[in-house]
Amino acid sequence: MKKLQHAVDADYHDYYDGERPYEECWKECFCERYTTDLIRAIWSWSPPYKLLDSGSANGLTLAAFDSIGVEAWGVENSAYIHRRTPKEWRHRNLLGDVRKLPFEDRSFDFVYDTCLAHLPPEDLNQAVSELYRVCRIGVFYGGHAADMTGKVVESFDVDDNIRSLFSLERWSEIFLRNGFKIATSDRRRLARAWKIEQDANASQISPWYADAMSMRFCFYSRTDSIRTMNSKKMHRA
Repeated sequence: MKKLQHAVDADYHDYYDGERPYEECWKECFCERYTTDLIRAIWSWSPPYKLLDSGSANGLTLAAFDSIGVEAWGVENSAYIHRRTPKEWRHRNLLGDVRKLPFEDRSFDFVYDTCLAHLPPEDLNQAVSELYRVCRIGVFYGGHAADMTGKVVESFDVDDNIRSLFSLERWSEIFLRNGFKIATSDRRRLARAWKIEQDANASQISPWYADAMSMRFCFYSRTDSIRTMNSKKMHRA
């Protein structure tokens, strides 16, 4: 397998919002409680659990997750931003390739992914199959999609950094053919997820997603995750 080079441009994180470096604006694009609230709404899981941040930059998200009881690890392809990882998080924020993750099978309960859209289409099957391999329950795909709301799509730097810009439904086809299933189509669960999305973007012009039903294409479970989840519940009991 060829080594993945330059998933994003070297200066991508220096102008993360178009003007400021990642360290100054990352919290405007990420919220640890938003992520864990969505996992709770879709899978009925609350911390503590173990999570992989796929596309973790310099690992600042790991400290945020840790503050609410999530044991988060990261994998980042860009050596440029990875070298800015704080010393105390270097053991958990690894420089690596999502197509060949440096973790054992089923190392994590969940994966939070924001890096897939930065890969060329020909690499996606390998990358998604790797996410399947290392997770126990499921994946929250939080990356870019072509059918996100207008203001969000307008902010995409497609020419420089997004190599796979697909609709959410097209993303679902990639996940499904690599072993996953859609985590839920239950309208009550999706309504809870939609409220979390709306509340998180209350100060913005619009949420990232078009409606509650479109959000079902953000969450994927392993095909054997029902058995895994039942086993976990029995263990907790």
